Amino acid sequence: MSRVFILLSVVFLSIYQTEQAHFLTDDYIDQVNNQATTWNAGKNFPSNTPAEYFKSILGSKNNGKWSDGPYKRKDPNYNNFPDVYQSFDARNHWNQCQTIGHVRDQGYCDSSWALSTSSALSDRLCIATNGKFNESLSAEHVTFCCRSCGDGCNGGRPIKAWLYFNDKSIVTGGDYGTNEGCQPYRVPPCTFDERGNSSCTGNPIVKRHSCNRNCYGHVKGSFFNTYTKDAYYLMPEYIENDVVAYGPVEASFDVYDDFIHYKSGVYMKTETATYLGRHSVKLIGWGVEEEVPYWLMVNSWNSTWGDEGTFKIKKDTNECGIENSITAGVPVAGKNFPLDTPVEYFKSMLGSKGVGSSSNGPVKTVDPNYGNIRYIPRTFDARKKWKNCPVGHVRDQGQCGSCWAMSTTSAFSDRLCIATDGKFNLSLSAEQLTFCCYYCGFQCLGGWPIQAWRYFKHHGIVTGGDYGTNEGCKPYRVPPSEDDNRANIMGRAQSDLNGTTTVTESPELSTTLEQEPQDKHSCKRECDGDTSLSYTDDLFYTRDAYHLTDAMIQKDVMVYGPVEASFDVYEDFMNYKYGVYARTENATYMGGHSVKLIGWGVEQGVPYWLMVNSWNYEWGDWGTFKIRRGTNECRIEDSVTGGVPLT
Repeated sequence: MSRVFILLSVVFLSIYQTEQAHFLTDDYIDQVNNQATTWNAGKNFPSNTPAEYFKSILGSKNNGKWSDGPYKRKDPNYNNFPDVYQSFDARNHWNQCQTIGHVRDQGYCDSSWALSTSSALSDRLCIATNGKFNESLSAEHVTFCCRSCGDGCNGGRPIKAWLYFNDKSIVTGGDYGTNEGCQPYRVPPCTFDERGNSSCTGNPIVKRHSCNRNCYGHVKGSFFNTYTKDAYYLMPEYIENDVVAYGPVEASFDVYDDFIHYKSGVYMKTETATYLGRHSVKLIGWGVEEEVPYWLMVNSWNSTWGDEGTFKIKKDTNECGIENSITAGVPVAGKNFPLDTPVEYFKSMLGSKGVGSSSNGPVKTVDPNYGNIRYIPRTFDARKKWKNCPVGHVRDQGQCGSCWAMSTTSAFSDRLCIATDGKFNLSLSAEQLTFCCYYCGFQCLGGWPIQAWRYFKHHGIVTGGDYGTNEGCKPYRVPPSEDDNRANIMGRAQSDLNGTTTVTESPELSTTLEQEPQDKHSCKRECDGDTSLSYTDDLFYTRDAYHLTDAMIQKDVMVYGPVEASFDVYEDFMNYKYGVYARTENATYMGGHSVKLIGWGVEQGVPYWLMVNSWNYEWGDWGTFKIRRGTNECRIEDSVTGGVPLT
């Protein structure tokens, strides 16, 4: 019996070796070249590479049918690109995005579905942000954290990866052996020695890694997330439109043993090729080579494979099922907050009661210094105009409706710096203003920006840095909001939001009284930050306080520096990430908000105001945003205030 077992083992081993030898021999490559008319084969792997290795790196479980949806038929943005390019290469079209042509290495792992989707989304984010985002997203994260996508290194479904990006998000992460991003790839590449022996030979496929919710790369601490707003298959007739509008997409196709040897040309399966499995790659363009139309692809078998890691495959004939298996997603405007953040949290941050209040006066219409302005430039950025002043500093109001105080103290700080040519270069105290000006409003429940400027004029304001610092006389004492604490909304704010307090006009000005603050916030006329400072000597004043008409905003900014601006906030604004904001048709009103206006410009034909928010750097475009200019978008041009420093 044992002799029979040994004999059968020898037979099976011989069959395996015959298959392996036929699959990788020079004779087989010659056979492929004899049959192929549009492409060239060559040796990409040593002849003794086990056949199982190739099957282990083919991990796409895409079923080759877009009909199971969700699928995308059209997009209004397609109308912006009516002309179809005969040839297109995303690497050249968006040459500021280094990730597009980057070839990754999946190693001994069926993770092509994760590498192709995360790589395509990296490119799309770079394109959408005009190069501001220019790094890889984590294939490690999606491979081992998306349980609904598949089974880690045993393969997965690309459409599920896009759905995961939409619902759960993805973090940054570079290649194996780097510390780039939050979670770099931790599956090592398979290397080959001079004899062709692979470092992966004899080893099992990589087991599932633990799903880590912390960053172990060079990004420490925060677990930054990137989302898509959707996930979809593309019908063949819309592939080119979607790539030109948004960037590269994922593509899955049937892999045959001849494809392993691709070197150049336009791949088409040869007649006798044997099916191995399905594979996912990134589609970055198309063209025509010797009258044969092709798709241009980036593979994930490192840059030594194929044509420096890329290949071309015949286009418009659904070669190997590739045109029925295209998936993608559009980067979301920006999920700046976790999905479970309560609505009350957002409303608690919207503390401006000054929207549309310019009719309450005083309104500034003339200034003799405006005469020094020869013309209004098409674009203006106070950060560039006054580089010696921290105009672009983004503050964090925390779980407090103190935007009215943040914006006014920040604008006043900038104006003092500008007026003193950089000699004053500190922040003024949002803490003092929020909790000590009784006629300004209701502390963390909101206030009137114009009253803040009046407070500066009559009482003065001391210096004060951000939370957690001892900078200035009175630093801010409201901590930033952590994601897991956002459900704990202030009780006092909640009662205000429920409508127990209704105030429509700013209270009468008093110049003699200050407010008794909440617990842990002191209005004593002494410094509790930098205690070496004298409170009275640290006070700074304005000579006036005023609203600005829309015609005077640009002139006032050019002469004196940034101003405060209040506007109506709608729910879609919470997700702003880049571009020129304009309220969408069905967005719901949430409240009034105050920010700092630092400039203006035109983007893709749309004029905008440039603003600095107070929701920290992780929100929006590094804490800033653009909003449509010249149309009183969300009443922003009715609600601009300022004051000139006394120096």
